[in-house]
Amino acid sequence: MKLATEFKLMVDKNPSTPILSNPKVRDIVYMGAGAQMQQMGKQMRGNSEVYVGIYLIVDILIGGSNIMAACFYWQMIRMRYTICPDLKAAFAKTHSDILMYMDYPVVPESIRNMYF
Repeated sequence: MKLATEFKLMVDKNPSTPILSNPKVRDIVYMGAGAQMQQMGKQMRGNSEVYVGIYLIVDILIGGSNIMAACFYWQMIRMRYTICPDLKAAFAKTHSDILMYMDYPVVPESIRNMYF
């Protein structure tokens, strides 16, 4: 995300930059530097951070990871949660997604009670 804005500044400063002067590459750089694409990238980053944390928990349960890695990761996420509104929105979206899946009739009552 930051790279697209840096490339845009380079193209604006020197339009004959070797690789960035290609019209196809320039179009991609301008598209990536747009506000909408930047916001979408931030949302994707927040969602992936939450999903990696959930993956670590599942990985501990199946024996693929250790608990210290998950603890360190979740401590980092706790710190980022306080300063990053995109991460807060990602947690809210993940929570609403989980609630939607919990409403399915095939989900056992014991699993629903564990989440709530």
